[in-house]
Amino acid sequence: VPYQKKLMELSMLTPEEIEWVNSYHSKCREILAPYLDESEKAWLRKSTEPLIASA
Repeated sequence: VPYQKKLMELSMLTPEEIEWVNSYHSKCREILAPYLDESEKAWLRKSTEPLIASA
């Protein structure tokens, strides 16, 4: 299950933590996508877009 990005305070995450979340979301896509229809896949892609560290 993907993490809710809107609940994350990116400024509080280290680059390593952001990378971990991005890797986790990538794994979520890999595992879940085969079981989803196209609209669900679209939601999954949007929900698991890579996090970008705030400057």
